[in-house]
Amino acid sequence: MRDTSSGRMKTGVTGLALAVMVACVMFRAESGIARTYSFDAAMLKGGGKGVDLTLFEEGGQLPGIYPVDIILNGSRVDSQEMAFHAERDAEGRPYLKTCLTREMLARY
Repeated sequence: MRDTSSGRMKTGVTGLALAVMVACVMFRAESGIARTYSFDAAMLKGGGKGVDLTLFEEGGQLPGIYPVDIILNGSRVDSQEMAFHAERDAEGRPYLKTCLTREMLARY
């Protein structure tokens, strides 16, 4: 469609639509920016003295015993508690790891 007064094509984009598009682009760009979080140990009961929250600040989880569903070919075949311990990947990020024994694998 042509605007006869200026000889330009009308795009049909309103000011509101343009604002929404710009906001979406800005939001998308911001989502790629790394965010850092920190915990204030002073907010914990007892003032947080001697509490090491480094693992949480790095996005990790506490090692321990957690319930696990064993899924084989899309079907749950067992549920049990398993021990997880802390490890670090090649970039130094923390993650939890568990160990399956041969006996456990042979059951399924």
